[in-house]
Amino acid sequence: MVKRACVLLCFCIIFTSACGKHPYEGKLVFYCGRDGAASLCTMNVDGSNQTRLTRENHEVIGPPAWSPDGSSIAYAIMEDSGHLDIEVASADGSQTRQLTKDDYEQDTPVWSPTGEYIAFTSIEGDNFEINLIRRDGSDRMNLSQSSGADLLAAWSPDGSRVAFYSTRDGNGEIYVINIDGSGLTNLTNNETDDGAPVWSPDGSRIAFCSFVDGFPDVYAMNADGSRKTRLTFGAIAESIAWSPDGAHIAFVSSQDGNSEIYVMDADGSHQANLTNNPAVDLYPSWSPDSRMIAFTSTGDGNAEVYRINLDGSGLTRLTNEGSMPIWQPWP
Repeated sequence: MVKRACVLLCFCIIFTSACGKHPYEGKLVFYCGRDGAASLCTMNVDGSNQTRLTRENHEVIGPPAWSPDGSSIAYAIMEDSGHLDIEVASADGSQTRQLTKDDYEQDTPVWSPTGEYIAFTSIEGDNFEINLIRRDGSDRMNLSQSSGADLLAAWSPDGSRVAFYSTRDGNGEIYVINIDGSGLTNLTNNETDDGAPVWSPDGSRIAFCSFVDGFPDVYAMNADGSRKTRLTFGAIAESIAWSPDGAHIAFVSSQDGNSEIYVMDADGSHQANLTNNPAVDLYPSWSPDSRMIAFTSTGDGNAEVYRINLDGSGLTRLTNEGSMPIWQPWP
């Protein structure tokens, strides 16, 4: 079964400068459970001005995604028909546009680096496919085209390729494909389950989860599948997030009994438990300057959004009701 927990959520916003003030009025998008349904809200990076983004009585499923210019947010929303469709909203919620409308289920949208396309998973019965669609809803295509489960799309930084998880050969592997459908390549090609690919910011490496010992650990490889390197040992890892400057990788580990946010250098050295508390800490998301991480924690009893500095200082609670924060990109 697909290990959905190990999913990349790596979209960010500049928050702090040397004098402690943020240089522009950016936002975080996060889940807010208002009116009994999971909705999306935005807030300033200090937790102020929390505003509902999505329509009332329509539940949002799965992680949202900022457009590269920070002007729009894509997400999967439950329509009146009972189907999940991909919708795009402006950052202030003033405009929404439904991109898909059919009898299939659509989720996990991810913007291309140029903002021209959105990749997402389309589900028809037991068949999962990676689809592409333009941001205006035109030119939809089935990119992966297999009878296996194809999901967890991740764009290469240059926008020319998509890496994804697939069971087309039996077990879970990481594949890469050009956006015109050519050049399909199995990058991991082994007997264990590998999933949740995350590109390094320069496009030279891909981090991923592998179940070599029966539990997920973090590995990295070159973008062509060569030089596979194990970065963690016994981490029981999920939610890998590569820092925008390429220097660090954050991930969730339950190796100490509860889920914590860990950070390490990109080569696997200097691993540190950043949160180090008895709570459940999940969904790390980097600020664009790579100085801070926003995340979900049950530290005060309920799931809430917090932020913390890279060195573990400055822990700040941002919400009274929220989870799964994602930073707005630098405009």
